[in-house]
Amino acid sequence: MRILHILNHSVPFHDGYAMRSYNIIHNQKALGFEVAVITSLKHEPEISGPVEKIDGVDYYRISPVLESSFMNRIPGMVNLYVLYSLYKRIRKVIRTFKPDVIHAHSPLLTGMAAKGATLSEKTPVVYEIRALWEDAAVDQGRTNEWSAQYRFIRFLETAMVKMATRVVVIAEHLKTELISRQIPESKIFIVPNGIDVGRFKPLEMDKELSRKYKSDGSSIIGFIGSFYHFEGLKFLVNAYAGVKNPEFKLLLVGGGEEEADIHQMVKELHLEDRIILTGRVPHEQVHRYYSIMDIMVYPRLSKRITELVTPLKPLEAMAMGKIVLGSDVGGIKELVSDGQTGYLFKKEDPGDLTAKLETILSHPDHVTSVRKQALEYVNTEKSWQTIVQRYRDIYNF
Repeated sequence: MRILHILNHSVPFHDGYAMRSYNIIHNQKALGFEVAVITSLKHEPEISGPVEKIDGVDYYRISPVLESSFMNRIPGMVNLYVLYSLYKRIRKVIRTFKPDVIHAHSPLLTGMAAKGATLSEKTPVVYEIRALWEDAAVDQGRTNEWSAQYRFIRFLETAMVKMATRVVVIAEHLKTELISRQIPESKIFIVPNGIDVGRFKPLEMDKELSRKYKSDGSSIIGFIGSFYHFEGLKFLVNAYAGVKNPEFKLLLVGGGEEEADIHQMVKELHLEDRIILTGRVPHEQVHRYYSIMDIMVYPRLSKRITELVTPLKPLEAMAMGKIVLGSDVGGIKELVSDGQTGYLFKKEDPGDLTAKLETILSHPDHVTSVRKQALEYVNTEKSWQTIVQRYRDIYNF
């Protein structure tokens, strides 16, 4: 069976979207599917040509001419240009690759381009939703919840789901949301986030980083990821200021839209000796930072996007033998069973976060049991090799 995947962007760019796509595509290839990929104009890394081969898979690129286009200066025209250029590329690749299924991964533009390109071909279109575009736009400050723009995007997203042959979502909460929009449950399939258990596994502590950050014997509360507002890092810094136990340090690895604000908060709270911000680190160095962290914390705020969408990072942490502590928003509750595979605190409640940290520190035997259960959970239920098997039934039209 030939599967043509349509992506917003892909490796070699490294983020949750690109890594989920990579693991789906290359594990499908290992199962015997013939796979190819088209990326949109939103693919940011420099491209070497119209076709790039990555680990034996052809990635069809679209030349990044958008910046020089006059349409880039007209509101709304950029997305139309992205849509049209992707539509043309899909039409061209269909003629040579001849896919049995086109699998478009959100955002909405990829699905619309795929459906438009197949109207005369009758090729089934699977539309996979990682997050709803209207909710992502709210978090990025591009619109307000239930504004006219929000409602329009929501209307288009719902229409796309209705037009798709089948729909894949990454979480139960997303499935419930689509059912509330009168989408037949039989049409919706869940393929959750997974983990490459060969790549993410327990490591010995990095001696160099340990000397740098743990020389005083401190336990490290860590966060690795993008500093988006919904991640709740400002809340975490404020909550950590109330932690009196000197055995804890807070190590924040990454960068993004709130990085400057967090630096300022740390300075104003006079916590420069206890809260460490490393900035962005090379992707290949991330494992070293995981190795020195004792508790990985995910303090996500309660937003529609965090209630509906599951993150990847807690699974990475579990696979590396780390204790996971997360807020009880819907997306994290779907991954973490409190007291079994990790710990949950009441969202946006600094007192409960502090109490859970104290519980973890004072019950080492229970923590050891939780760590073992989490490691078993990701290895048996969350490996990509297992999860990708679900697509066999989805593609069986």
